[in-house]
Amino acid sequence: MNNQSKKKRGERIRLIRKQAGLSLQALAKELDIRYQSILQWENGDTSPSSDNIGKLAAKFGVHPTWIWTGQGPKHINEAEPSPPKIEKPSKEYEAGKYTAVEQEYIDKLTGILRGRNKQAVHAVKTILDLCYLHCR
Repeated sequence: MNNQSKKKRGERIRLIRKQAGLSLQALAKELDIRYQSILQWENGDTSPSSDNIGKLAAKFGVHPTWIWTGQGPKHINEAEPSPPKIEKPSKEYEAGKYTAVEQEYIDKLTGILRGRNKQAVHAVKTILDLCYLHCR
């Protein structure tokens, strides 16, 4: 992940925290996270886990996809985000042909999110599909 993406993500996290009028310490306490972790996200030093993205999204009523990528509507009550446009998908991707190991990994990750926010599941599936396309 490039540093520019982390910095932009951090700026979005700082923006929603400040718009809510919360200090780092107050947000950390509410989410049961170390305030230093949030500071590192906001500075673009690290990125939050998918669990913490979900916590932020639920706390502020924003789409996890917007926090992660800056794309799509910001708030949950806005229109659902459309899936990202993939310019040249591989034949394997188009056919949905994942190896057994890849499919097992996808099932485990999405299984963790079952019963949670639909936007969080959508965000994770989108990230997995993009990783599949661009990380091979």
